[in-house]
Amino acid sequence: MGMLLTLADALSNASASLLESVDAKIAELKTMRDTTTDPSVRAKAESGLQKRLAERSKLEVQAQQRATLSLRGGPNLTHTIATGRRFICRQGMPICIQEFDGESGIGNSQKVADKPTLSDDHIKVWALPILPSNNSGNRSRKRSHDEFEEQVPSSDSSKSSDQRFKDQVTRQAVVSEMFNSDWRMDTLVEMPIAEVSLPATLFVRNPETQEIQPYTGPKPGDSEPLPDIMVLVRKPWPGALVESLPPTSPSECAMSYIIRNHDVRGKFDAKKAAALGVQRGPDYRKLTENQSVLSKDGQTITPDMVLGESRIGKGVAIIELPSVDYVENLIARPEWKSTEVMNGMTAFIWILGKGVGAHPRLQEFISTMSQAQHVFSSPDYSPNDLTFRAVARSTMEFSEIDSARYSPPKYVTSPRSNVPRPEICVAKPGMVVNLEPEFSIENSQTERNIDIDQIKRSVGDPVRGHVDAVRQKFNEILFQTKVENMRQSIPNNDAEIITLGTGSSLPSMYRNVAGTLLRVPGHGSYLFDCGEGTLGQLKRVFSPEELKEVLRELKVIWISHLHADHHLGTVSVIKAWYEETFGIPPQKTASFETNLGQFLSEKRLCLVSDIHMLDWLAEYSHVENYGYDKIVPLAATSYERSSGYISSVLTLHRRDKNGLVQEQFGENRGEWINFDSPKHQFMSPFQAATGLSSIFTVPVSHCQGAKAVSFTFPSGLKVSYSGDCRPSEAFTRIGRDSTVLLHEATFEDDMFKDALAKRHSTLSEALMVGKEMHAKVIVLTHFSQRYREMPNIEKAKKTGFVPKFRHLRDIPATEETPQGPETSDTADDLSAKEDLSLQKALDDVPVILAFDYMRLRLGDALHAEAHMPAMKEHLSASEVEF
Repeated sequence: MGMLLTLADALSNASASLLESVDAKIAELKTMRDTTTDPSVRAKAESGLQKRLAERSKLEVQAQQRATLSLRGGPNLTHTIATGRRFICRQGMPICIQEFDGESGIGNSQKVADKPTLSDDHIKVWALPILPSNNSGNRSRKRSHDEFEEQVPSSDSSKSSDQRFKDQVTRQAVVSEMFNSDWRMDTLVEMPIAEVSLPATLFVRNPETQEIQPYTGPKPGDSEPLPDIMVLVRKPWPGALVESLPPTSPSECAMSYIIRNHDVRGKFDAKKAAALGVQRGPDYRKLTENQSVLSKDGQTITPDMVLGESRIGKGVAIIELPSVDYVENLIARPEWKSTEVMNGMTAFIWILGKGVGAHPRLQEFISTMSQAQHVFSSPDYSPNDLTFRAVARSTMEFSEIDSARYSPPKYVTSPRSNVPRPEICVAKPGMVVNLEPEFSIENSQTERNIDIDQIKRSVGDPVRGHVDAVRQKFNEILFQTKVENMRQSIPNNDAEIITLGTGSSLPSMYRNVAGTLLRVPGHGSYLFDCGEGTLGQLKRVFSPEELKEVLRELKVIWISHLHADHHLGTVSVIKAWYEETFGIPPQKTASFETNLGQFLSEKRLCLVSDIHMLDWLAEYSHVENYGYDKIVPLAATSYERSSGYISSVLTLHRRDKNGLVQEQFGENRGEWINFDSPKHQFMSPFQAATGLSSIFTVPVSHCQGAKAVSFTFPSGLKVSYSGDCRPSEAFTRIGRDSTVLLHEATFEDDMFKDALAKRHSTLSEALMVGKEMHAKVIVLTHFSQRYREMPNIEKAKKTGFVPKFRHLRDIPATEETPQGPETSDTADDLSAKEDLSLQKALDDVPVILAFDYMRLRLGDALHAEAHMPAMKEHLSASEVEF
């Protein structure tokens, strides 16, 4: 999904950039036309304007008629993408998906095997869906009628096939709305107020001014009678209209592919053609297109008489074998005996699970394909080498400056074991397999080992002088006293914050997307957001043994909102937790328990978020059971009482067998935990299971279902995390007296309008929230990827923002739009000015700007802050790219 989002955004940005460029020219020409007094200049401007307007219209048409992106893969590919409908809404990238079910291939006739699955002007592709040999014939079956209470006669295969087709059409329609939607947030639909489905934001048109204004009268469900009026309602985001997808079940099908270039025809020999009496012109072209022609004397001239020898197009096979159970069915494929398929086969790329590479039958098969080069990518042979070298090198440089917070990423360059045959090589990051015009394997980008000595030299003498001065400061009595006082004021001062991803939106050269780990000795580990690649980041921070410990002690995952950069890595982390905790992979299908007391008494992982995130996890578990049956899905809601106190409730998110939500809007969803009542029946089990005293949440202004959270421990340790949001007064209330505040600071202060438009916070705003919260430590993260250098904290402290928070309303549910309603509590009306009170209030509060792989022990926050100027100086002096 991450790749699809990247493609969609790249296409959208490219189109927008072209339109902006044309619009600028149009504006310039309009100004020239309207201000000049010279008729000739006016005429020239008008002519140029018409051309630019026509160009703009053409660009708009091209954007609407953009070629469809075709995706081909195994079973459940469409279903998997469709599960993202609540957080993906893009325009201008039509997608068509074709799935291969694994029921064809073995025993196919040679004639069928010869025919490629896909052929275009460039390549031919053969899809090889492969099932494990222990598969009992239940090939990507739908769940039984007992499981889903469907009354579909098993003997009526035609009806079953027809239903499968209808289900797939439904899924494809959902995907089409996700990537080629015409939805706009500013589109309002008029309807009678009595027909409005809540939650929704209502508007009315002022009869005198015709301006659109928020509706403030009685709404459906209120005790007051409804007026007989028409209201304007924002058209729902298409993804919100599909409550659930047609049921499916996990498939064991593994997809492999054979790719071949077309044969290259021989060179046309014009002299031979002339000697044979072929007429120049169209007849020459026909011969090159493999058509026969008549010569001037009536003789038939065939292409082989005038063309040189054709060059056979080279091919590569990309094979995935998750386990040894797939080997036999791979070998039995008829494609390996097809001349059409195998001619020119020069390479096999093997993606292998543990223990597969040395399997005797696979080795026997490889020996029969000795004409080709074989490349293994396997945990048995591939070294755990670095892929993202820029961030690795950056972290190593930081370790030269602040070795207590930063250490080199964990990696190994040597192979784990030797490959079983000499014609096999091991895949490496950056390896290039060239097929044409001559086959070769290029390793020029793979052999660049990181030069540790060069990295040390890159940290200049001025920076090292700064570091030496900082370390001398650590020996001063005044500093040591300050540190000791802070440590005594911080409960669990040995708790550690590990920032796994500190960037925004998309992974960049230096920052991964959101993910922060909190480790509290004696209590457990807690993950705040889990962007794509979080598990990989954990493997770079911790040694294998340390990672096992981290996973075993993982108690809670908090997902702040349903944006891809904050949650796409959740499934892989849960799966790793499951395998480490229980010692076996998850079962093929997940069971669904509904007893909260039983949940909390067992070894489980709590997943706390908005209900839509929990819906996604449950829905995706029908494609892959990643350990869903061992998590405790808790939906977070909060309510403000008349006194201003914010109540927080976690509700077990129940779903029935086919994945449909039983009740809407939080009513009777399941058993719940109320943190207002210490004697609540589930409080003690919850605290024993999680190591926490409470979890308080509030809705914030960013998108549908976005929330900020405060975790409180029995010792008094309190960690508050903003997720993505505008500054929130309600968040400062639930986070009051936090030990540490983790707050986003996406933009610097000079981009306040961007922060306002995109519902993020600036650096000063984040600091202001920390001040209002009376946080002891502030850690800033989620920086815009446009920044390489560190922002100026001291300047941000001086240029404060005076908040005019709106009052928090009770908004447990919001309308179904990609961006939440504008009625959330938000400091939209802020004024920048010299605010010495902010600087004074934060003088004794450590403020740390986080980078990926930072390990901050809370008791050492002052040491971390002291190193910030040296790190800023180094980044200012270093090259932008490596």
